[in-house]
Amino acid sequence: MILQSLASIRRSALLVIAALLVGLFATVAAPAPAAAAGTTYYVDSASGNDTNSGTSTSAPWQSLAKVNAFTFQPGDSVLFKTGGTWTGTLKPLGSGTAAERITFGRYGDGPSPILNGNGTLKAVHLYNVEYVTIRDFEIVNDAAAEAQRSGILVEGNGVNTLDGIYILNNNIHHIKGSSNRDTLMYLNAAIYVMTTDGPTGSPVANFNDLRIENNLIHDTTTIGMYMNGVAAQWNDYATFSNWNTNVVIRNNFISRTGADSIVVGYANAPLIEYNAGLDAGVNGNNYKWIASMWSWATNNAVFQYNEVGRTRFQNQGESDSAAFDVDFHTWGTHIFQYNYTHNNAGGILMTMYNSHADIVYRYNISQNDDHYHWNDTTFSIFTENTQVYNNTIYSNNGQGLRIRNRVGNVYKNNIFHVSVPVNYPASPTFSNNLYYGHTAPASDTSAVAADPQFVQGGAGMDGRSTVGGYKLKSTSPAINAGAVIASNGGKDFWGTALYNGAPDIGANEYTATTASVPRFSAAKTSAAVTADGVLNESVWAASPSKAATKATLGVPDNAFNYRVAWDDTNLYVALQQEDRAMFNDSAAPSDDDSFDVYIDANNNKGSSYDTYDRQYTIRYNDTVLYERNNRKTGVLHGVSASGTTLSAELVVPWSHLGVTPTPGMKIGFDAASNDDDDGLYRESQSMWAGTANNWTNTSAFGELTLNGSALEAEAASAITVDGVVNESAWNVTTPVAKTLSGTPNNTATFDVKWDSNNLYVGFIVLDSSLKNDSANSWEDDSVDIYLDANYNKGSSYDSFDRQFTVGYNDPALYERNNRTTGVVHQITPIAGGYQGEIAIPWTNLNVAAAQDLVIGIDVANNDDDNGGQRDSQTMWTGTDMNWSSTVNYGEANLKP
Repeated sequence: MILQSLASIRRSALLVIAALLVGLFATVAAPAPAAAAGTTYYVDSASGNDTNSGTSTSAPWQSLAKVNAFTFQPGDSVLFKTGGTWTGTLKPLGSGTAAERITFGRYGDGPSPILNGNGTLKAVHLYNVEYVTIRDFEIVNDAAAEAQRSGILVEGNGVNTLDGIYILNNNIHHIKGSSNRDTLMYLNAAIYVMTTDGPTGSPVANFNDLRIENNLIHDTTTIGMYMNGVAAQWNDYATFSNWNTNVVIRNNFISRTGADSIVVGYANAPLIEYNAGLDAGVNGNNYKWIASMWSWATNNAVFQYNEVGRTRFQNQGESDSAAFDVDFHTWGTHIFQYNYTHNNAGGILMTMYNSHADIVYRYNISQNDDHYHWNDTTFSIFTENTQVYNNTIYSNNGQGLRIRNRVGNVYKNNIFHVSVPVNYPASPTFSNNLYYGHTAPASDTSAVAADPQFVQGGAGMDGRSTVGGYKLKSTSPAINAGAVIASNGGKDFWGTALYNGAPDIGANEYTATTASVPRFSAAKTSAAVTADGVLNESVWAASPSKAATKATLGVPDNAFNYRVAWDDTNLYVALQQEDRAMFNDSAAPSDDDSFDVYIDANNNKGSSYDTYDRQYTIRYNDTVLYERNNRKTGVLHGVSASGTTLSAELVVPWSHLGVTPTPGMKIGFDAASNDDDDGLYRESQSMWAGTANNWTNTSAFGELTLNGSALEAEAASAITVDGVVNESAWNVTTPVAKTLSGTPNNTATFDVKWDSNNLYVGFIVLDSSLKNDSANSWEDDSVDIYLDANYNKGSSYDSFDRQFTVGYNDPALYERNNRTTGVVHQITPIAGGYQGEIAIPWTNLNVAAAQDLVIGIDVANNDDDNGGQRDSQTMWTGTDMNWSSTVNYGEANLKP
């Protein structure tokens, strides 16, 4: 009786909502004429004017009223100036095409443009348009009291299929809508997608190719995302022809909402992946029956690679509060795989009794999910055909595990690591599971009762990347102890192919194969670094930058990179990020805008920190350097902020790390950026290589190789190889100053450029005595150019390696293996020396040019002062063995 009444509550509420949607929204205003297609329009709230043409940054429009009155054409872009704020509703007219979309976005540097609904029904309204993109905005819709309000409303009314709506990279927050389950909760959301009934006889609208990706939704009193529809769609469960298709909800970070995180309705085969839903319901009022991510009126949904944590409950008598839910009027097969759930009040998974779907729940990880669901279960399964296999369920908080007694459900190959007794029900089938901390059910005749031997169980935090501790040790009894399952998805939680021998139990298919380690290199420098946070030293201009884009928490909206250099005394690190908002207001520096630098000086990839390991934290607007064990003797640092740029420098003595640097040495290294956008706590973290567990162990650090020198090769055009380095692109200032033989009495400098066809090297040699009288050009005045195009630092030359020698007053070009096809060079005399240029086709080097390609390179200057043999040789970075090995070459990073 209780079950029937609960189902009736949810169904009746949503059917009432569908009826209320009719007629809620205003009709479209009469459009103004538009300019030709493919035009870019600019909008500036501060200095724009609606009488301007709007087609240049010097003559922008100003208001939303102007934008809303204009009908845009396929290919148009409407760009709002960064730092500006617009109040009201953006409701654009006009549709694009598949080939020429209409895009609404931003221009300029600085904070994202703000669209402030200011308490209206919606801040953005896409009404009966298609092939439209909304991206890179900050969207708010705040008010003194809760009412029906959304951030972005996407609506189809009385038309056929609407294609190609993309909602991308927006920061949506403080939507003061309703979370009241008894009234308006399902009528608003931060992003609300719906169809409404048009005039009698009009088509039933639906959406195709709907993408909601990379949005940050936080601190709202509404649902995060919701999809709704009309009665005609509800009744179309035989063909699903009126349901939304090609729906992708991907990589959104949703936190601190008033109700659910993501609710998908009237969708055929939607894909919900790489999202995070944290603290659903924390800002709610009478929300009652929520789950973080769930589907209703949906066919064949896939939820994968998501994180769900801390879903709240109002009271146990009126709460679902599970991580996932397959609700009523669902069909086909719903698959949940590779997800991480933790600390959800109502448990892991629930299904409704009037769902018609088959459920597959596989290769997921659960940590300390509770059972404060209305029927007091962690798995509240009412559907009969539910397969729960190869999951890792960990509970050590005393709350235990509770599974609903439902016939037709199968639990197989799962690890149940639970610290208190579990009362396993009689009706489901239990087979080949591992049980630890409690007694296995007698019905599981293939049970394994043993410690699963996790690498570090229970160490998961916010972020899917933090659960590496649930991998199995090589001695785990779960290895090869599972049962074969057909159509199993093909991989485990971490992407390891199935199977490696017999199946393993749990979410990890153990393999002894060593994972690929991210690698970077640091150039040796002779330039000084002043640790003031201002990256104006020459070493940073010459050092390649490395982007750190791995999201270990949230959805980062800042751009972070770092550079590393070294000398015999210190390791130098430069860090920089572009960020629209910076805060320093928390007790923990990692909860504010800050940088982390991780070092494993002996590169032992340990399971805990030892005396060679460090975690330094440099915080915005903070003179203090933090180190997790206060090991910072002799370490210098500086931090600087200018506009939206935050930069820092770190100088770490090798003596402090307990190692002596040598060329070719490898150390463990990682760098991270912590981003706080609203002054509360960290919303996101970007990292180069590791995981959110970097602070506890060094096993996931990347590898830093101490190389010779490095430079950035800028792209160039219109270089004529005539031996005269007079093109504006040249900056021939990199010294060739390392003495390899003799006593040099001349100077040589060089520069490197590139385009899609060639690599260019220009050089200048100042020498008062020039000779060309030997059989071998390197015995005369000449320049050697060494290349390692695939940058493999080989012990011998391969097909990617070259040594070109260009001799003074010599039209011939020498290459040690005669690989000169397509190469052009020229030398010309200058007062007190000579200059030259060489163009080497990428086809000659067997690689394709691309931005951020790194190649090995070196340059040498051979000097003959008196005829006969060479008297001295200088090199940029390598050794006198450059002619036979590329190990000691420097590097060139191709930049725009």
